[in-house]
Formats: sequence, C-alpha cells, structure tokens
Amino acid sequence: MANQIDDRTSIPLFAALAATPIIIGFIVWLSTIYSMASNAEFVNIQQDDKIINNGKILIDIRERLIRIETKISDRMERDD
Repeated sequence: MANQIDDRTSIPLFAALAATPIIIGFIVWLSTIYSMASNAEFVNIQQDDKIINNGKILIDIRERLIRIETKISDRMERDD
C-alpha cells in the first residue's frame, strides 16, 4: 500500500512551479478563445443585419421597377 494518497503525500516544489505556467497559459488560452468566439458572434449578427437590409433594398428596387414598367406599358397602350 505504498501508492496511497494520504495527508503525508507531497509533490516536489519543482513540479508545482513547473505546472503553474502551464495552468496560467491554459486559462489565458481559454479566455482568448472565448473572446474570439464572442467577437465572431457579434460580427455574425452584424452580417445578418446587413443581409436583411440588403434584402429590403432589393425588394424596394423590384417594386419600383414594376411600377416603372407598368407606367411605360400604360403609356405605350395610350399611344397606340
């Protein structure tokens, strides 16, 4: 039973000091990934708003074009 963990179990100071930068680096890496994901989500929302706005503009252009075509065809019929 030499491999049991109890209150006298210890780790070398070098192992604790070597693990500290790795743990801190992991936390920084996770926060960077989270920040990048949050930024990407914000950009995605902005792109969705632009797409919706462009769709509205295209519908407006289509409606205006239909009105112009109708006016032209009405004038052509009157001229005949």
